[in-house]
This record gives sequence, C-alpha cells and structure tokens, in this order.
Amino acid sequence: MVVRLPQGKDVVIDAKMSLVAYERYFNSDDDAERQLALTEHVNSLRAHMKVLGRKDYQQFPGLRSLDYVLMFVPIEPAFMVSISRQPELISEALAHNIMLVSPTTLLVALRTINNLWRYEHQSRNAQHIADRAARLYDKLRLFVDDINAIGQSLDKAQASYRLAKNKLSDGRGNIIGQAEGFRALGVEIKRPIAFAPGAHVPFADRPGEAAAVTDLQNAGAPQKAGACDSPTDGAQDGSGPSRQTRAECPLRE
Repeated sequence: MVVRLPQGKDVVIDAKMSLVAYERYFNSDDDAERQLALTEHVNSLRAHMKVLGRKDYQQFPGLRSLDYVLMFVPIEPAFMVSISRQPELISEALAHNIMLVSPTTLLVALRTINNLWRYEHQSRNAQHIADRAARLYDKLRLFVDDINAIGQSLDKAQASYRLAKNKLSDGRGNIIGQAEGFRALGVEIKRPIAFAPGAHVPFADRPGEAAAVTDLQNAGAPQKAGACDSPTDGAQDGSGPSRQTRAECPLRE
C-alpha cells in the first residue's frame, strides 16, 4: 500500500509478512515444537526484511517513496513475540531501510501522516488567505484613489457651478437682473423667472427701483385726450391753471 505524504512524497507499507510459522507456534501444545516454530517465525521475519531491502521502492517509476519502507506485521502478538525473542530485529530492519510496525504502531504512523496533511492544508490556506488579503488591499487602495479623484472632480464642478451662478443671478450686473430690467421697462413676458429660495433678487424686483423705472416710462408717454388735456382746469373759480395728478390721468395704452 502507498500512502501519500505532503510535499510530493510517498511511503510504502508492505503487508506480505508470512505468519505460517507463527500459526504453528500459537496452536501447538508442545513446548519444543513451539520453540522451533518461533525460531522459524523469526527467521521468516528476517528473510522478508532482506527481500524488502533489495526492492528499492524509491527507484520505481511514478513512485516518490521515502528511503524507507514500513514492514507491517498484522498480528500484534506475532510482532511482540519476535521482538522479545530477537530484539536486534529492529536495528537489522533499520539497516535495510525498513521500519517494523504492528497494528498499534502503524496506526500511530498513519495518524502522524494525517496530522502532517492537516498542517499542510492549514499552511496552504494561510498562504491563500495572505494572497487574497493582499489582492483585497490593492483593490481597496485603487478604490480609495478613485473616490478621491471623484471628490476632486466634484469640488471642481462645484466651483464652476458657483462661478456660473454668480454670472447668472448672484453677482453684480448678473444676466437675470439685466433681463428683469427689460421686463420692468414694459417687455411683455409669458411667465416670470422663478428664483430659488435665498437667490439674489434682480434689481427690477426690488422695492422702489421698479417704480422709478415706471416713472421714467410714464413721464415720456403721451396721454389720452380728455379732461386731463385741459391746461386751465379749475380756472372758473379763479384758482388758475392746475395739473392733474398721475392717478387722475391714466397713461395712454
């Protein structure tokens, strides 16, 4: 069995250990036969280690194996009794780049491999988060630059608007004020210009100025014929010539 490791590595687990001699050892009631079967079991274990040492799994095409192999003894007592009989088996196995494992120690090794993968995923996620955070920061920086540019454009537009409005209605001699002067001089209009609250009122709408313009208009306009045309009105009572008031003598249309 091949177990994938982080960073492109593999570990090979060999589980082809023969347990024929151990089965005789376990089922025999004769002590001499048991000792002989145990010796055969240890020798079988040692022979299998030598075979594995010559396979050189790390040289196989497509296999990125580590420089050692896990030799799995599938029965825990079979592993323990052989180590008790020949403790040097562990060092001999390491000399052939082999690690002897039992069900218990293999489980520990697999859990260690699983932890390695979890740490690898966490490291990749951390790097991914860092990359996304950097991209987000760059986007935020560009967005702030755009907002600042929009603000500067709005400020320029507001300044241009104030200049234009000053010429139109607020400043001295503004366009609307001059146009309203024409209305005060008698130019007929369909509808007066509406001013926003707080807007500057043109001079022709100010109290007194429109009346002064009207006086100038009336002073130069000819009057209708009638009672107002008589320059001696009131002479019968000896009071002498008198002039009619503007209210008594309406302007000619």
